[in-house]
Amino acid sequence: GYQEYPLQNHSRCWSNLDMNYEEEARNYLEQYGNAKADLKYLKERTEVLRSKVEGVRSTLDFERGMKGNHLVPLEGDGTHDPKAKEKLLFRLIYNSMEYSTKLSEAEMLCLEIEKAIDNYTEDNYRLVLKYKYISLYTFERIGVKMHYSDRHIRRLHSEALEQFGKKMSYYVRAN
Repeated sequence: GYQEYPLQNHSRCWSNLDMNYEEEARNYLEQYGNAKADLKYLKERTEVLRSKVEGVRSTLDFERGMKGNHLVPLEGDGTHDPKAKEKLLFRLIYNSMEYSTKLSEAEMLCLEIEKAIDNYTEDNYRLVLKYKYISLYTFERIGVKMHYSDRHIRRLHSEALEQFGKKMSYYVRAN
């Protein structure tokens, strides 16, 4: 299933003094991929519900769910519930509203993270962080894109996280 993720502001991410700059930066940046995965799950769940609703015959198709002297299934799974379509419609509407809310939160979070990467990193560091946390590339793929060895990319990534974490930490303390 999906997880609840709070829309985190900068100060909440940098409040744990036990973590180092790299860990804090990594945790903050990983929220981007988590938000996208949550949205994908909710979208798929909405599509499944929508197809179920479209597949359910309404009670209008049959007289009160009866055909002769026996109940007629109103849902493809053999359910004999005359309110099956209404229940599914309610779930679909609720799920669609939940998806819409999560979409707004995730878009704000993703924009915040992209802006933070742009503001707090430079040149190759910026590119490595964007490839890793926004495009969700592996280190190997980043190396191919940037024409560097895997080892060099891992070093750049570590330095980028350190730089990003320090600048974010400074920003949080200054505000």
